[in-house]
Amino acid sequence: MEDELFIVGSIQHELVSKELVNMADLQNQIWFMREEGSGTREYLKHMIRSNGLKVKSILTISSNQAIKETIIHSGQGLSLLSIHTIDREVRQHNLSILSLNHPAFKRLFSCVCSPVMENKRHVMAFRELLRKKNKTLAFITMPEFCFYNFFCIIQYWQLQLPNICCCTHLSVWPLWFST
Repeated sequence: MEDELFIVGSIQHELVSKELVNMADLQNQIWFMREEGSGTREYLKHMIRSNGLKVKSILTISSNQAIKETIIHSGQGLSLLSIHTIDREVRQHNLSILSLNHPAFKRLFSCVCSPVMENKRHVMAFRELLRKKNKTLAFITMPEFCFYNFFCIIQYWQLQLPNICCCTHLSVWPLWFST
């Protein structure tokens, strides 16, 4: 399943009014990012590094909701968040997506399940819900990646970092490995 990430700011942010934002416009900005182990955090860190951006400050916040609320209520700062996270706030005009002159930020999700869990009703219901949402989502049974029999979601990033992916259990414990 493909996920797209967008740089967002409050509706009062100075860059929101720009018709087209260049990477140079992102210099010396305040950034809000997720906690260590978050795939979104790693993607944002890569975006900052690979584009040579200097940041004014970075604040780590442990949830997407808290990041959105901080941006909305402070009127300051930017973040890189999934469209699935920001859709409602953008539609309600509480957050704005920057029109970036840059290729889209995309990542792919695959579902990985322990063979012990794959026939459980709640896992099958979750898989069916995901299938309805996205017909191209891959389901993989890989016991070596599913510790404690948790259902897992793996994020594969197109970050120009070969052979790296992140496995995040529903219990939100990260596991890094090479593919």
